[in-house]
Amino acid sequence: MNELADRQIRTDIEMSVVARAREIHLLFNEKHQDGAMVPAFTSNFLLSTHDAVMCAGLIADLAYEADQGLKPAGKGLKAALVERARVKLTARVALMLRSMREDKTISHQKLAQEVVDVCLKETYT
Repeated sequence: MNELADRQIRTDIEMSVVARAREIHLLFNEKHQDGAMVPAFTSNFLLSTHDAVMCAGLIADLAYEADQGLKPAGKGLKAALVERARVKLTARVALMLRSMREDKTISHQKLAQEVVDVCLKETYT
């Protein structure tokens, strides 16, 4: 096998990442003489660190969607889900604290444990 330094790096090709039939495909294209995009064949490719991070995130999102059948939540949806959970948990914890405040024998440790248990249950079930 050739050394990495001996390989010719093609900079004239474009890469796209797609999910098809529960598989992730890296597709390479190049411009044909007539200007149309056609499949490109390459034995290796080079990504900048920025592009590699972006590609890794895209591949992870597509793999999750292909495997689970669910789209990963975007920033806006995540913020809405967090806010909805915050409102729900705040009301639930406030009710717990009111009822536990009446019992003066409950330790801070027990109180904290009850609150954490409720939050984790609501978050992960």
